[in-house]
Amino acid sequence: MRETFCHRLWSEFFINSNGKVYTCCHHKPSKLGNIHINKLETIYNNEKILRLREQSLKGALKCFKNCNLLSEKELLVSKPNSLLVKSTQLNRLKIVFGEGCNINCRMCWQNSKSQKMLDFEMLKKQVNLSDFKLLDIQGGEPLFIKSSQKYFEYASSKEVKISILTNGTIMTEKIAKQLLKSSRSLKISLNAATKDIHEFVNRGSSWERVLNNIQLLKKIKDKNKPEFNIIGHMTIIYQNIHEIPLFIETFKKLGFDKIEFGYDFRVPFYLKLNPQKKKSIKDKISIALDKSEYGEKIELHRLQNLGLIL
Repeated sequence: MRETFCHRLWSEFFINSNGKVYTCCHHKPSKLGNIHINKLETIYNNEKILRLREQSLKGALKCFKNCNLLSEKELLVSKPNSLLVKSTQLNRLKIVFGEGCNINCRMCWQNSKSQKMLDFEMLKKQVNLSDFKLLDIQGGEPLFIKSSQKYFEYASSKEVKISILTNGTIMTEKIAKQLLKSSRSLKISLNAATKDIHEFVNRGSSWERVLNNIQLLKKIKDKNKPEFNIIGHMTIIYQNIHEIPLFIETFKKLGFDKIEFGYDFRVPFYLKLNPQKKKSIKDKISIALDKSEYGEKIELHRLQNLGLIL
């Protein structure tokens, strides 16, 4: 029997900008409800998710085969004894507030000019934040969308920890202090190791502005909360793939404590069509990792998915 156990069906929920509820940001394995209609707590153990949990335990969860999200650590999570969950077992809630953004990245499929966003008051009414240990606030650009800004301030008054992925262009001392107070980390989407490639990929961004904002955050973090992690996130596309080794070599100088990778869905096809390019990049990544003093600070899961490391 195939192994298809996914712990996220028992511990995580994802709300997209239309209010639809899933357990995975890839809108898998199936829509569970809609936050405009259902309170989230009524979805925790509804008929749809119980059926999916049963499929997961029986080796029949269809989306598992092509999943590129679950890390090796997540695959080792112990299987639950019940299909039902209590609110105390929940871990992470991810909310995409809208698509609005102050820049326009090349690989982004979202409409950066969209004014549509989840309603702040509706979310307050429909979601019990105290059921979750970690809140992931996503966009668009979370620090640009008004409702996500308000929800961030609201969530900051709760005990839930907050995680944000930002393009790094919007940062003030007030925002930095709020982030440090309520978060364990902040992810900044740099998507390059050099100015030209960064500004090519993150259209409308400024390399200098982002690096200055990282240094502002780092200065406040070092003084007030040294354990806070500034994480550099690089989404790989075929135009920046050659910068992976340099990103690994220089991420500490850029101001990051850790780095991680994502990739555009076209990248696996690009690598398949360009085997020599893949081998060259793979060799350079191997050299960069061997030389690095900070290997434990580099999340390699997505590079493994792409076959760029062993």
